[in-house]
Amino acid sequence: MLKKPLSIIGRKPGSWDYKIEDYNKALETIFRHYVETEDPRDIILLIQLRNGSRIREAIRAFFKFAEENQREIYIPVEKQKKPDQRPMILPEDLKLSDVVEAVEKIKKKYKMKSQVNVKGKIIEREWETLRSAVSTYARRVYGVNTHSLRYSFVTHLTIDLGQSPTTVASITRHRNLNYVLHYTQSEMAERVLKDLTRKQK
Repeated sequence: MLKKPLSIIGRKPGSWDYKIEDYNKALETIFRHYVETEDPRDIILLIQLRNGSRIREAIRAFFKFAEENQREIYIPVEKQKKPDQRPMILPEDLKLSDVVEAVEKIKKKYKMKSQVNVKGKIIEREWETLRSAVSTYARRVYGVNTHSLRYSFVTHLTIDLGQSPTTVASITRHRNLNYVLHYTQSEMAERVLKDLTRKQK
């Protein structure tokens, strides 16, 4: 098993969050690990990274991709006062058949009796057990927390691809544009400082 293969530059000051230096390297690393191990938790992490979602949204999408047999779906947005839906796209390198198989492995491994309860929501205890297992797996195998994957996507779109923070907040369904602005401005400031330091050497 790979030992912390993602390029980590440490915790943000005053935060529990880790930063991933290279979005594309993170995608490649997690996918390569999935190919080697066929661990279904990697599929959930790939879904989260590819969509910049919250971990619970990625888990919901994981089940829905398999259930609907579609590469593009809509899921409820977490942490919103008003009900909202967001699109989720299955990463290009993954096959729907891989996701269907992975869902069955997850249900068996975590003894999930059902995916949804009567009200159409995943049973809270089972949901939390799986969220916790995926989060622990991300820390143990890759040395990151799952929220870092969301921020890596935000950084990739805004700084690497030049998308506006407003567009990115619309994709990721951040409640407040200030979260995206703060994170991307901090990241840009660090990159500018590093570039200046390299030029002075």
